[in-house]
Order: sequence, then C-alpha cells, then structure tokens
Amino acid sequence: MQNYLVILQNTNEKRPNGGFFGSFAFVSFDGGRIKDLEIVDAYYPNYIAYRTFLQAPDWSLAFLPEKKIGFIASNKFGFTDMDGKSIKHLYEKMMNEDYDMRKVEEKLAPHQYETLLHKNIRGVIFVRSDAFEYLLPGFTEKIWEWQFLNASIDLIRGELRGDKKELYIKEVKEYFEKHQSLIAKNLVEDFDTVLERNYVQVYLSNVSTGITSFLQENSLMTVFDSGFVYAWDTNTSYDKVDGFVTKNIQISNVHGDV
Repeated sequence: MQNYLVILQNTNEKRPNGGFFGSFAFVSFDGGRIKDLEIVDAYYPNYIAYRTFLQAPDWSLAFLPEKKIGFIASNKFGFTDMDGKSIKHLYEKMMNEDYDMRKVEEKLAPHQYETLLHKNIRGVIFVRSDAFEYLLPGFTEKIWEWQFLNASIDLIRGELRGDKKELYIKEVKEYFEKHQSLIAKNLVEDFDTVLERNYVQVYLSNVSTGITSFLQENSLMTVFDSGFVYAWDTNTSYDKVDGFVTKNIQISNVHGDV
C-alpha cells in the first residue's frame, strides 16, 4: 500500500508554488488501484495537533517573523522538494504522534480517522485548481458553486457550526470520484500542456536518483537552490480584495540592494 497527499491548491488565493490549499486528498494505492480516497479540510491537522510546527529556515525570517511553519501554511516557499518534505513531515508527526484523539473524534468520522491516522506518506503531489479547469469542461462553474456553498453554509443549514466545509468537501469528493477516469484520460492525452503550464509538481521520498532526474527533466519537480527566487504565479485574486488592488514585489539581495 502506498499513500500520497494531493494538495488541492486554489489558484484564486496565490502562493509561490500555485495557490493556497484549503483542502487536500489522501489517496492510497494498492496494486495500481485506488483503495482509499478522502478529501480533508486542510485546517484539521493543525486543529488536532495544534502545537506541532516546523522551524522556518533562517533565510525566511525577514518575511516570516513567526519563525514557524504549520500544516495549513506548509506550501508557502514554492520549492517542490522543500514544501513536499515539510508537508510529509508535518502530516506524519501530526496524524501519527501528536494528535488529540478527542479533537479527532470531534472533527472526523470513524472511517475517516481509521484511514488517515498512523499512515506514512510516499509522496506529495501539488495540483493547481486551474489544471482541473483545463482538464474538465465545466469545472470552473463547479468551483463557483462550491465557493458559494462554502460561504453560505450557515444560511443553508440554518445554524452556526464549526465545520464550515462539511457539505463542500462531500460534494468535491463525489465529483472527483465520478470524474476520475475522465481526468486520467485527458491528463494522458494532453500531458505536454500540463507540464508546460506547471499545473502539477511532485515530491517523492526515498526514490532512486533516476526517478528524481526524470521528474526534474520533465518539470515535475523543482529542487531548491539558494541562488534563485521561485514563483509559478503573480499574486492575483478575483474573489477577494486582492483582485482590486495593484501589488508591487520588491526583491533584495543579501546586501540589501533591490
């Protein structure tokens, strides 16, 4: 059995490697077939193991004054290998060791925590939401529906509750289960475009040099180099205030020169 985390990045809420992720998929493969698929609120690991963080790299402290990385913000650096290692380490620490079972039972159904707890992660796959917009006709309209559902959930349910994404995640899971064959078909048929647009980035742990070289050569994996600044996108957003302002990014070198 091999377990992967698929980071579902929302390109309307930018991060250097393709978008903020409010949810992720836990996927288990057995003999090349999907055995388990759970779509999870990305805030849950932080909630059930709220004291677990990674120390941020020293070079990031100028713009990351809190000096720590939590699960929900673990893809902020934009380097697949760095962010992949952070997500894998945090998930395994939070879900295998540091979780509070009372909070797990509060947020997750028994079949979910039996699937998610005490699992090691083979790899982390970063997928931008605009990849699905490209691969699945009508996906953009579904995102609008889900955003409305998520934003209006208190009115829809007629009460104020903590788990805002309950119905949204249920619908997303059903949608992906229904369309997984079509996604795979379109991905194979138009793989070159997916690579060219950096729709997908991959981090695999404990793999051979040959596999790592293959991922890098095909633009599926970026290895951090301190001499570069990495960003797949500029910061634009059309469902929040970011869409109505102009932003300038200023980059200084080690001497403070712009």
